[in-house]
Amino acid sequence: MIIEEQFSDVIEERKVAVDGVISQVLTAGEGPPVVLLHGDGDSAAVWQRVIPALARDHRVFALSLPGHSDTDKPRADYTREYMRRFISEVLDALEIDRCVFIGNSIGGQVAIHLALAEPERFRGLVLLDSSGLGWAVNPSLAIETIPLLGELAKAFSQAPFGGVLRQVSRVSELFWRKDHAPASWLAEQARLAKVPGFLDAAIAAKRTVVGPWGQLEVLLDQLHRLTMPVLVVWGANDLVLPVAHAHAAVRELPNAELAVIPDCGHMAQVERPDEFLGALLPFLAAHRDEAPAATAASTEERM
Repeated sequence: MIIEEQFSDVIEERKVAVDGVISQVLTAGEGPPVVLLHGDGDSAAVWQRVIPALARDHRVFALSLPGHSDTDKPRADYTREYMRRFISEVLDALEIDRCVFIGNSIGGQVAIHLALAEPERFRGLVLLDSSGLGWAVNPSLAIETIPLLGELAKAFSQAPFGGVLRQVSRVSELFWRKDHAPASWLAEQARLAKVPGFLDAAIAAKRTVVGPWGQLEVLLDQLHRLTMPVLVVWGANDLVLPVAHAHAAVRELPNAELAVIPDCGHMAQVERPDEFLGALLPFLAAHRDEAPAATAASTEERM
């Protein structure tokens, strides 16, 4: 994993074993815990530009999801449910009780599943350009889920100059301002293309979320069950998932705030870290001592 030198004194890399799978976790700071979940085809390093600011008042845990980066790549179906159970077990291994979860893209969708299943873990939830909130998706991502085409894309990424091809394609999808892609992020994308098993796992995970005609799961009708504070953050110019999804989610959430970041694509934590922190830090401060959340379903089960 590539961490910029300016952040290396703050961020510590740990390995956590869960059911024989070694998980890669970046940690920093002290205080109430915050858990960061990255998106499709990326790694925990995607959060490095915001971790130091978060670590001033929080204990930060950035997880690389199963199959991604240097976390092990088990034979698994990589569904959201599998990811949810894995994250829950990692949190238990780290002895993390209640925390704020921040999920980007697929990481946001997994966080929603975790919040629905285990609301007692949540002091708050931040959805950053999350999947699972509408059917629409960039057609280029949908195309990669078609049998053989995803494998063809993988072959190109592993060929000579494949790392450069991966950089170009990822930047064109994920950034509004292409010149805002940091050198460390570009280097990480090229490195990931060469990590054994990574591209296979990334394609498998993507196919559980996106199909040829769009997203496979929309959770809008479940959001009313989430009573914890929720911050929805979206890049106004997201080319992967339209900002209309953010507005739809906020209408369904009972305790939500919305922040739309101008001139920003799918990953504000990389492209516009200062603006992202400007929305995030006041939310974290306001809900630092939030009581445990409960969903309607879990409340009924206790009655």
